[in-house]
This record gives sequence, structure tokens and C-alpha cells, in this order.
Amino acid sequence: MAFEECLSFGPALKARAPAGCELGASGQAGNGGEPHRSEDTEDEAGEEASLKGLRILVVEDEFLLALEVEAALIGFGCSVAGPFAKLAKALDAARRLQLDGAVLDINLNGEMVYPLAEFLDRAGVPFVFLTGYVPSDLPERFRHFRRLPKPLHAEMLRQIILGMRCPPSSSGPR
Repeated sequence: MAFEECLSFGPALKARAPAGCELGASGQAGNGGEPHRSEDTEDEAGEEASLKGLRILVVEDEFLLALEVEAALIGFGCSVAGPFAKLAKALDAARRLQLDGAVLDINLNGEMVYPLAEFLDRAGVPFVFLTGYVPSDLPERFRHFRRLPKPLHAEMLRQIILGMRCPPSSSGPR
């Protein structure tokens, strides 16, 4: 079975309980079974609702990390295209699908993702590099794009995906 086929099964587990839910010693939610909601969790719920249905391409060759990214995005309400571990398959998907954004590992088992990044940039699809590389390790052309360091921090990913909804007003750093 191909790696992409293995990854298409979806997330195995949800990583955390719903925001704002306080569990007592009995394991039941507090406040008579109703989750406690603060302004922060209401704001998060509104932000997550705004992520609902966004189609995000995931390109990552590390199996467990790909599943983690997929699970996080689905948890945010996004629809995931992939994950893909091969550049050719990811490029094919990017050409065929209507995408709202992408999460790209730079080094796919020795093959660099830059042709896909160039394609997405020309098509106006925002993306973030999920990588262990620092900006100085990247070709000059790609240093100004968003970069999320490994290991994955789901909250940072959520903030970046939220930022993809409203692209920068200038062609400055992303």
C-alpha cells in the first residue's frame, strides 16, 4: 500500500478535550454537565468556525508527523488534501484541486518541495513550510515565506491557517 493511501485513512485520535470543558473527579463536565465557556473559548470557537471547510494540502514524508498535521487541521474544521509524501503526487493534486492553503515539508526524502511552492505561489495559494530548516538554509527566493518549525505546535499552525484566510495586503514578508 502506498504511503499516501496509508495517510488517507484520517486521524486516529483527537489530541485534546473540547476547549473550555472542565472535568471533575467523576469525569463529568462541571456546571451541571455544561462546559464552562469563557470569552477566549468563544473567540476560539468563532475562529475555528471560520476555518471550517478550508481545503488544506498537506505534504509531509514523515508518517507520524503527517498524521499529526492532518489530525490538527481536521480538528480546526479544515478539509485535508493528502497527506502526500511524494512531490509528483502533491503537484498533481495541487493542479487538480481547489485549495485554500498548504502545509509543506521542504525535504521530501531527498526531493525538495520548491517546485510545488513556486506553483502554489503563482496560483495565489498561501502556504507554510513545516520544517527543521532555518531561513538561512533556504534559497533566497523562499526565505520570506511563512515557516513553522518542527516539531509541530498545533496552536501555531492554527494561527497560521487563520492568517491564510486574509492574505497580506502587500507583497512583503509573509
